[in-house]
Amino acid sequence: LMPPKAKEIIHCTSDEQFVQLLKRVRKLVDSDKTKTSVRTITKKMSEYAVMYGITPNMIEACASTVDKCITKDYPVGALQLLKLLYPRSIVPESAVIRLISYFPRFTTSCREWLVRWIVMIFDEIYPKEELQCYYNIFFRNLSSDPLREWICCILYRITRKVDVQPHRISKLYKLYNDYDESFVLALMHIYKEYNSNILITTKKKVRGFRCPSNKWYGDFHKIHKLEEVEPVYRPYGFHKQNEISAPWKRKFKETDDEYYSTKRIKYSLNSFGETYVSSLKVPSVRSV
Repeated sequence: LMPPKAKEIIHCTSDEQFVQLLKRVRKLVDSDKTKTSVRTITKKMSEYAVMYGITPNMIEACASTVDKCITKDYPVGALQLLKLLYPRSIVPESAVIRLISYFPRFTTSCREWLVRWIVMIFDEIYPKEELQCYYNIFFRNLSSDPLREWICCILYRITRKVDVQPHRISKLYKLYNDYDESFVLALMHIYKEYNSNILITTKKKVRGFRCPSNKWYGDFHKIHKLEEVEPVYRPYGFHKQNEISAPWKRKFKETDDEYYSTKRIKYSLNSFGETYVSSLKVPSVRSV
C-alpha cells in the first residue's frame, strides 16, 4: 500500500510568496481543478494581506485574477480575492476601473462588496481622472436595495455640476418617495448645491454615511499605522463632500477651507511584487 500523501503546508509570509500563491490560484482556476485548493490558498493570502496590506501592483494582479474567476464561473473565488484587497499605500485607479468593468458579470455579493470596498478606500485611489466616466454605471444601479446606500456614498463623493441632469433628479425624487432613506436624501442635497431649483421639503437632518465594514476598515487602518502611511492628499475636487460622506475616515489636517493642494503619491510598477513610490507637488484643482 502506498503511504498517504502528506498534506501540503502553505505559507504566506512575504510579498513574493503572496505573488506566487496568486499565480497558483490563476492556474487552478484556469484548469478547473478543485475549488477547495483555491479557498485554502486565498485564506493564507488573506491572513497576510490583513496584517501587512498589499502593494499597488499586487492589487492590479488580484483584479486580473478576479476576471479569471468570473470567466470560469467561480464567483466565490472572485469574492474571496475582493475581500483581501487591503492597500498598503495607494490603490491604482486602473485596478478600480477594471473591477468596475466586471460589474455586469458579478454576482450580487461581489457587486455589494465592490461598492463597499470603493467607499472605504476612496481616498487612497490615485489618480481620480477616469472614475467620473463611470458615474452612469453607478447611478443605474441605485434601484438595487443591497447596493443603494454604498452607491449613494460613492455618487456623493464624485458628483459634479455636469452630472446633475433632469432624469437623475426625477429618479432621486422617486427613490426617496418610495424608500425614505437618509442616504438618498444626502445625495439629493449635493444635487441641490449645483441646482438650486431642486425642492427638498423634508426637514430631516442629513446624516453621515455608515462605515461599510467596521472590521475591514479597522484592519485597513491598522496597516496604515503599521506602515506609518500618512494621509498625504485629500481627494481633489471632492473635499467639500468629505465630512458628511465619511465621518468615520481618518481626519485630515489641512488648513485651507476651500481649495488647496497637498502632497500626492506617484508610483511606477516594476515586476509583479515591487513598487517604486515618490511624492510630488500638484496644483490645486477646483471642482466643477
